[in-house]
Amino acid sequence: MGGSLGSLGQNLLGDLASSVLPGVISGLAGGLGDLGSGLGDLGGGLDPTALDSGLDTTALGNGLSNGLDLTPTGSVIGTAPDGTPIDNAVLARGDGAGVDLAGATKPDLTPKLLTTADGKPVLNYKGEPIYYPAAYPPDFFKNAGEQAANWRQMTMASDSPMQIPFEDLYKFRQGGEWDMQRLTGSVDANYIDYATVAIGIYGHSAQIPVDDILYIQNAYAGLKSNFGNSVEFDKFYTHLPVRNVYNTYKGYEF
Repeated sequence: MGGSLGSLGQNLLGDLASSVLPGVISGLAGGLGDLGSGLGDLGGGLDPTALDSGLDTTALGNGLSNGLDLTPTGSVIGTAPDGTPIDNAVLARGDGAGVDLAGATKPDLTPKLLTTADGKPVLNYKGEPIYYPAAYPPDFFKNAGEQAANWRQMTMASDSPMQIPFEDLYKFRQGGEWDMQRLTGSVDANYIDYATVAIGIYGHSAQIPVDDILYIQNAYAGLKSNFGNSVEFDKFYTHLPVRNVYNTYKGYEF
């Protein structure tokens, strides 16, 4: 799994670097390759069905060999009864980590109404209310974006070119730990809108121009997404549905 993830990162970002953002993205391809190779050492991936039915310590002790998609090390996917955050570094060690995996809790995915600062419902382009999973409110992505912006300000010279935090954006990939519509391993219709609103919230807080975020989404969608023939696509970002573009702009309002 690690090798294939590394290849995916290299291939995807290699394509983007040659056709979308020359000189900006290409440096990340090698980094994701290293990330994928490192993840391979964890011995497989986390089986979302195992999470749905409760953490199986036998499977976890076997290095997650029964798993599917492995989220990057450091991504918290649950909490032990004593409050210890559980990520794949803990899971890969199984019971040897000294954490009560059997009693671990999963993130709360209860739908919550997305509202503006003054309490008004946020609506999608059809005028329908947008919902978010309780464990991932707008502040989750706002804080993550602010951290990325602060890190960039501390580490980059004031006259340096804009550095886009691709390590974070990669978490929004299909099946990634920030893919709000696939948190259970399959698409949840409750969170299709919020999936792209969240990208906008993060991008705005990370001080990434909205055109750059949409450009990256458009390139990714052109390579990896299949929305079907009945979807209305944006006239400028031609690989993105109007819905996605609208939601991204909504996220930039937070």
